[in-house]
Amino acid sequence: MPTPNPAAQRIFADCAATTQEFLATFAEDRTPAGVVRAVAGIHAYADVSIAGFQAEYRAQGGPASACQAGCAYCCHGPVHLTPLETLHIVLHLASPAVSVDERTHWGERIGQQAARIDGLTVQGQIGRTIACPFLLDDCCGIYAVRPLLCRGRNAFDAAPCRAGFADPTPPQSFTLLQEQMLVGQCLVLGILTELKRHGLPDSCGDLSLTLAHALRTPDTVGRWLAGDGPLAW
Repeated sequence: MPTPNPAAQRIFADCAATTQEFLATFAEDRTPAGVVRAVAGIHAYADVSIAGFQAEYRAQGGPASACQAGCAYCCHGPVHLTPLETLHIVLHLASPAVSVDERTHWGERIGQQAARIDGLTVQGQIGRTIACPFLLDDCCGIYAVRPLLCRGRNAFDAAPCRAGFADPTPPQSFTLLQEQMLVGQCLVLGILTELKRHGLPDSCGDLSLTLAHALRTPDTVGRWLAGDGPLAW
């Protein structure tokens, strides 16, 4: 049997406890404000946890992350998110923080992207290096509310990212901070586990397909909170 990894076990346990805490509160307040509080709290935990792992690694003499503003190689390909994160983005786009023109712009890009990838497998999307609809001038247009799996992506060397972007066919070997990746993955698993525990739809969905469906469905947030259908396409 493989030897258990104590660090991975701790991350899994901490993420499970975090999602359990925030989803228990959300279960008592199934409102749009409850969605924002739950997801914002989980995202804040992810950011603090990841920053701590990065600082710890650098203190041990490890290299700094190669990820920086304007580096968007990993923003070309499929992204999946939990139902709560979908609703969080929908609510963000409808908030005063986003202008009417911006809302229209993002809605059009999401719709175009959904039409472009509809019917493609995940591997098919990877093979076409399709940009995220929120990627604008190599920067994320919804960085503050970006999905957990995006927060977990990282690399110490951008060369394999650049090579994979230029030609996605051969497999690339990435050097990354495993703990950062695990935080994103374990929090997603924790959210889905807690949604199921509370009797809510618990499937991840493709960002473009799910958001396109959500944005063209009247009162998506209210209907989902009432148990009317999943948000996974």
